[in-house]
Amino acid sequence: MKRLIEALTAIIPFLAPYPLWAKAVVMVWVVVSAILLLILLFARPPQHKKDHDDKIEVSGDNNIVIGDNKGVIEITYDKIYLDKDNKELDEFKEVRVLEDRIIDAEKGYIKFKIAKGYLNTKFDIPTTLKYKSGRYEPVTLTFKNHLTKGPGIIISSPEHEKNISVFLNEYINVGNALKIYTKDFIFNLYYNESKAFLYAESGEVSNVYNSDSTSSEPSQMPIKNIVFTGYFNEDGKNITAGTPPELGVLIKYFQTYKSSN
Repeated sequence: MKRLIEALTAIIPFLAPYPLWAKAVVMVWVVVSAILLLILLFARPPQHKKDHDDKIEVSGDNNIVIGDNKGVIEITYDKIYLDKDNKELDEFKEVRVLEDRIIDAEKGYIKFKIAKGYLNTKFDIPTTLKYKSGRYEPVTLTFKNHLTKGPGIIISSPEHEKNISVFLNEYINVGNALKIYTKDFIFNLYYNESKAFLYAESGEVSNVYNSDSTSSEPSQMPIKNIVFTGYFNEDGKNITAGTPPELGVLIKYFQTYKSSN
């Protein structure tokens, strides 16, 4: 003990005038500190081994689920329907989400059905479908009628510069004929960064021509694979039959994700 104290005094000369007990306290403090430092440097906390498919759920407003077989952070969003006064609705049967996979404001997929009755009213009851996790709201769909353009689906996100508006009179062009929706419509919405794609998986319209038309017989027109492309960061739109290459990549991406979960 005495040799240790002498060695400590040699290392720390200013301890020489102090009594033996003070030198002993300093020595004990140095030894304990060194031991603690070694523990921090070399000790490793125990790790919990889990399968790749395990998920860790965190409760609370954010409802975040971390971990899957791809290592993607998955957020489970609440679906909320709001009326024109932004009041939450208990239910809204006219628009039903059949399937979705919202990653964030930059990438997502929603498959939804619109009742033919709601289509025929031209969305006379404006309604908004909002995805939300805590304060984070990656995407909203608003169904409302425009005074001159007719019924429209407005795709918006607080993180983008502008909204994308899809008006059904442009999307489903039957000339001067009056459209009567005879079947529910199933739409698929895919969005990725600055673009959004909306295409009809199924639906049907009956054309009722006016008295000035050369054709007076109504006809049934199935609506399928009509793709609307819109942009969040610039003006412009495109309506095509068939699947654009970018949309094909997104469809494959979400099909792969679903099959792996």
